[in-house]
Amino acid sequence: MKGSAVTERLLRLTAFVSAAAFLLSATLHVASLWGHIVDSFPVVAALYYGMLPIAVPSVWANHRLVRGYRKNEYRRAILRGCPGWMKKLVYLLGIYTIVGFFLFSLLHLFGSHSRGVDPADVWSMRLASLLWMIFYATAGAVLYSGAKVYGSDNE
Repeated sequence: MKGSAVTERLLRLTAFVSAAAFLLSATLHVASLWGHIVDSFPVVAALYYGMLPIAVPSVWANHRLVRGYRKNEYRRAILRGCPGWMKKLVYLLGIYTIVGFFLFSLLHLFGSHSRGVDPADVWSMRLASLLWMIFYATAGAVLYSGAKVYGSDNE
């Protein structure tokens, strides 16, 4: 097996792990919107500490994907191997993250939270899961794009 095939498989594997982490963080986010808090340390720790092993290959793929492109073309270059629905998902999550940050901050400020649950915990879980979602979705898209482009470059 050539080195390029190994690299492509590793990128696909990390993209799959990133997609699984995205689904887990989205589940936690929806639960926090309903006022439920997942108080399981292993789940939360896995999402926090899982960022580093995903970030390293994502940054590597990012640098490889933008090689030869101008700065104003980076966004298109990075996601060029992704299907259209994946690009739209990343863009929509980016908008949702920005709007959600301000919306959840206002809701927390004015006391809109679930009864019987510490509002600080709900607010923290909403924001943490929001950031996990955008991180894992973006990293997964970059890794998928890198695997797709890397695989087609070496055929």
